[in-house]
Amino acid sequence: MGLWDSIRGKAQSSAGSDAAAALPEARLEALVSGRVQGVGFRWWTRGIAQEHGLIGYAENLPDGRVEIVAEGTREGVDALYAALTSGDTAGHVSDVDQSRPEPTGEFREFDVR
Repeated sequence: MGLWDSIRGKAQSSAGSDAAAALPEARLEALVSGRVQGVGFRWWTRGIAQEHGLIGYAENLPDGRVEIVAEGTREGVDALYAALTSGDTAGHVSDVDQSRPEPTGEFREFDVR
């Protein structure tokens, strides 16, 4: 192993331990149906996510739904889900199909895709 390989190896192992230590406690995966494209819904979702310190993304799907994946504290994830189902959103939400798998820690911020 050369000098650069050993430096890269150390950087990867220390980054890996930091990521494990900072793993979010909860994850929400939601498919949101209704009039949720072209009405600022993803940006509204991003604002709610940022208020609660969540990371992940909101993305338009070809079938007219919006996919949301968010990670953070359990309270933050619950607050985002409550906002999505509140009836007080950008556009109009008719259904939220959700799951709560284990968090992966793959995100650094909340993106609009």
